[in-house]
This record gives sequence, structure tokens and C-alpha cells, in this order.
Amino acid sequence: MGNKNLRRNWIDAAKAVAMFIVVLNHSELRIPGVNFWGGMFFVPAFFLLSGYTYHLNHGSYLEYVKKKAKRLLIPYLTANLFLFLFFLIKQMLTHNLASDFVLKSLLGILYGRNQILVNADYHSKLMINLNAPTWFLPALFVALIMLEGFYRLCKGNEKKVVLIVVIYALLATGYHYFVPVLLPWCLDIMPYFLLMMLSGNLLKKMDFFGDDQEIIQKKETGEGFVIQPIAKRAIIVFLFVVCIVSGLLNGSFNLSLSDAGKSITLMCMAAISSSVLLMVIMNLLEKKAKKLCACLAGLGKHTLTILCYHYFILVMTMIVLGFLDNFLMPWLTQQDDRILQMFFATEKLVAIVVSITACVIMDLVKERFKIEVRTND
Repeated sequence: MGNKNLRRNWIDAAKAVAMFIVVLNHSELRIPGVNFWGGMFFVPAFFLLSGYTYHLNHGSYLEYVKKKAKRLLIPYLTANLFLFLFFLIKQMLTHNLASDFVLKSLLGILYGRNQILVNADYHSKLMINLNAPTWFLPALFVALIMLEGFYRLCKGNEKKVVLIVVIYALLATGYHYFVPVLLPWCLDIMPYFLLMMLSGNLLKKMDFFGDDQEIIQKKETGEGFVIQPIAKRAIIVFLFVVCIVSGLLNGSFNLSLSDAGKSITLMCMAAISSSVLLMVIMNLLEKKAKKLCACLAGLGKHTLTILCYHYFILVMTMIVLGFLDNFLMPWLTQQDDRILQMFFATEKLVAIVVSITACVIMDLVKERFKIEVRTND
């Protein structure tokens, strides 16, 4: 039981770090090195972590799909409906309702992408209600049900599943370079997400994050496939080198737009290696600083709500702070560039704190409401 709690904490802590990088990038607050290197793992880490916690279900496949839809698609649709109605009412009240607003909004929600064409301009964007970050939820849903489906189709044969995903990835690579159309729900980049999930699942089967003493005991008893501590450390060093080299060679990438940087291979190398390193650090943090890891894990449990609503709250907060800037304009105009940069960076940091805090409170209220409903029933 203790080992399960240990893993749950560092997994949720890793989600919290990845989630913070998402919010940081959307705030446009630039921290040297953090945005660039964090951009390597802030989406892939969720898929590796999902692969790490994944296990083949023995119940009905339809029930599994329903379970994942309830977990991921219901929050996706709820958040998008709220944002759609908010901006629809706003535009109607201000008499500024665009003729294609409803069509674009609904198409964006159903398509699960911010655009259809790779090089779309601003006017061709679909998710126009500050809901673009929610693309991740249907993508994760599809990845989970596809992985489950492949395992069932192959009767749990790992090699066959890997072969199917590799073939899918090769086809997707050809599609990526020759067809400038983004497929709904990230089907064009789905095999890369599946490869990330398989990588996470492999780490679990290797017991990569188990205690060294436990690994040695399993090795002596011949219990499963385990990796010796010295080999694990060598792998970590290797992954660090791969992360640095592939990251520098490939540059930044944006998976939501199917932008893989300079190379899909380098993108996968950077994404997987950086995500594993994040998991290694969080696992170590759990062992060396349990209270800090527990705090991060507590935040990580609210990841879903934060991913759905943070951008909306972030932008609203920046608008409010913008009004404050108007009152401070006489003072601002007298400051040098360094002071101004610090001031606006502080505003963005405040917006980040407000957006995350508001989402956590929203999540706690929702959970409290659910508990009261169950109690009354």
C-alpha cells in the first residue's frame, strides 16, 4: 500500500509541473530556459504518465470507453459549452456578434482542433472562445481507447501492439509531410502519443521507479523483467544527453498544431526523454522531500479543471490588470525598461496564480457539491 501511495504522489506531482508549464506558456511570461525545455514535455508527459498507469482492462470494451468518456469528454464538453455561451452572450450584448461565430465555435468543439489547415491564418481559427487548450482532452481520450483496443485486438501481445503503432506512425509521418490538413481529435499525430504511452507502460513493466533494494530482490528471485540500479542510472544519463541534443537540434514544437519542429524523430526523442526525466525528478523528490512532493501532488489532482478553464481566467485577469495599468500610466511612463519589464512580468505571475487558484477552488466546490448530492441521495 505504501508503494502505491508513493507512486501516486510523484505522478500527480509530475502532472502539476507539466500543468504549470502549460499555464506559464499561455501567460506569455518568459523565464529563461523554462519555457523552452518545459515545452518539450508539458504535453507528452501526460501521455507517458497515462501509459505508466495504464493496465489492460478485463471488462467490456464499451464500458471502458464510457468510463474514459465520462472522465475526459464530459469535462471537455462542459467547459466548451460554458465558454461558448459566455462569449455568445458577450457578443450579443455588445452588438458585435460575428456572422460565423456559432459555426466556427461549434466546428472547433466537434473537431477538437484549433484549425483545419496547417498554416491557417488568424481568421481561420476554430477554437475562438479561449478554449484552444482543451484540445488535449479528446486527444487523450482517443489515445486511451485506441491503446486499449490494440491490446484487446492483439490479445495482450506487446510486440504486435508496438508493430501496429509503428506502422501507424510511418503512415502518419507520410501524411504529415504531404497533406496540410489537420485531422479531427489529433488522429494525424495520434501514433506519436501512442508511442509515448507505450514508453510509459514499458517503464512500469521494468519497475523503473522502484526502490533499488526491491529491484535487487526481484532480480535475485527472477520475478519479472527488472533493471539493475547501475543500468538505470546509465539510462538516466543517456536520456539526459538525448534530451539536450535532440532539444537543441529540433527546437520548439507545438503538437496541437502538428508542428513537430525540424524532425518528427527528434521531436519524439525530445518528448520522451524529457518526460522520463521529469518523472525521475518527481520520483526522487518524493523520496527526498515528501512534503513538497505532497503539495505538488495536491495541485496535480486538479489538473483536469485547470487545463479546461485556466486560459479563460488568465485572460480575464490580464484584462482587469490592464485597467489598473491605465491608472498607473503616469508612473509607468517615468520608469526605465528594466522596471517596466519587471512590472509586467509580475502582472503575468499574478495572473498565473489567480487562474490556478480559481480553478482549484472551482474544483473543490464541485467535489463538495458531489459529496452533498451523494449524501442526500
